[in-house]
Amino acid sequence: MATRALPSAPAAAAPPPDAAPAADSPYSDIPERPSQSDWTSQPFWHPNLTRVSAEAHLRGQCKGAFVLRPSSMPGCLSLSHVEDDSGKVGHAVVKTHTGPERVGYSIGDSTRTHVSLLHLIAYLPTLNHGLYPQVPFPEVRD
Repeated sequence: MATRALPSAPAAAAPPPDAAPAADSPYSDIPERPSQSDWTSQPFWHPNLTRVSAEAHLRGQCKGAFVLRPSSMPGCLSLSHVEDDSGKVGHAVVKTHTGPERVGYSIGDSTRTHVSLLHLIAYLPTLNHGLYPQVPFPEVRD
């Protein structure tokens, strides 16, 4: 007597690439695409600072102090920060990626993409995240 193979269960359909994360996902609070609302509500956002005024704002602050501000590069933000104990202020371009190949945030020409702006900032160890205790920076592992 010949045996018959049992039919296999249908594979679970993969969610479309632009689907929102499941409610129980650790990323359920992360927006599907970067948007201005990701940063405008943050206490480190300073919409009226320029490069020069950001340097003045950060003068005398501790190493790692930072602000996020508009960039002169279209579609980008600038992260101004106190680099060292001498008070030198550095500036980094924060790029927003809205897909389809890349979604999230990166610094400059880095190929590393972070799922949220808070993940990007939390990833940067030279920034003093403790200056903003009200911000729920995620724990980031490399």
